Amino acid sequence: MFKELTKYNSFGKREDFLFLFGELLSSNSQKLDNIIKYCLSRTNYQALPVRAITKLLYTLSLVDIDSSENIYLTYDGLDIKKSIQTDSSLREFTILVVQKILIEIIDINNFSFDAVIGSFTIKNNNIPFQFSGIRNLLLKLDFFYYGTNSNLLVVNNDFLKDLEKLIKVRRKTISYEEFKRIQEHKEAIGQMAEDFVIDFERKRLKCLGRGDLEKIMKVSDIDVGAGYDIISFLSCNSEAYDKFIEVKSYDGIPSFFWSINEVRVSEKKNENYFLYLVDRTKIESENYEPLIICNPYTNVFNSLETWTKEPQTWYFKLKP
Repeated sequence: MFKELTKYNSFGKREDFLFLFGELLSSNSQKLDNIIKYCLSRTNYQALPVRAITKLLYTLSLVDIDSSENIYLTYDGLDIKKSIQTDSSLREFTILVVQKILIEIIDINNFSFDAVIGSFTIKNNNIPFQFSGIRNLLLKLDFFYYGTNSNLLVVNNDFLKDLEKLIKVRRKTISYEEFKRIQEHKEAIGQMAEDFVIDFERKRLKCLGRGDLEKIMKVSDIDVGAGYDIISFLSCNSEAYDKFIEVKSYDGIPSFFWSINEVRVSEKKNENYFLYLVDRTKIESENYEPLIICNPYTNVFNSLETWTKEPQTWYFKLKP
């Protein structure tokens, strides 16, 4: 999305944008070459990087440029033009650059508060080198200024509230996307391990001479509160379901998270409850067998000689 911007190391200065928005750009279509020629005819704007700036404005959805290089302001561009004409300020434009470009190309967690300066800072090298033109523009727009050295960029206090709002929105978006990615990954490896255990159980019981193998199935997709994933049989003589399996996958040393509901169900079902710990790095290996633990309430939860148990969260309730 921002690849075109990396071709430019300068997007001009604030006066260039005031000139373009104030005198040249409008909702009427005009040739980009004509704008360039006009700037060359004006002594003060001969060095104005028209193509770089118009590419930036296009990235911000402030202008449209057709295949013949006709350019005109969009509705958003007209709003920015109006705000500039009202108070001769590029504040709204600056916020837009921060929102649509800066916080998309950096890790927002690199912002930190400097108690001595009294503002938020970010290191110069936290902005990718190929976007130095954007950094330079934000310096010229007074969003940033240099701190005690050239590697420290300080956020102008006039923009702190705006930055706070933008980062909150961005963090929520990132959190949701990251959460979704993690959940999808967990579901994929969980499904793989569960499918493996179903197949493993069917092969085990088939070898024992049992025929109704289709009855071995996953229940946790529908009954999420069951406290186990798969129902099976202890032997070919079992007339009813008597084996309840919770599947956990791991990589490396066997380890897993165990919910309070799963622990309580395992305590209740005792010898009929099993943990199947599946090493996902070996799941496709021929003749691989998972680590199978019968009655894990006794053999895991209350077996601190063999297992390390540590709480990840605590629930507190005020006493009456």
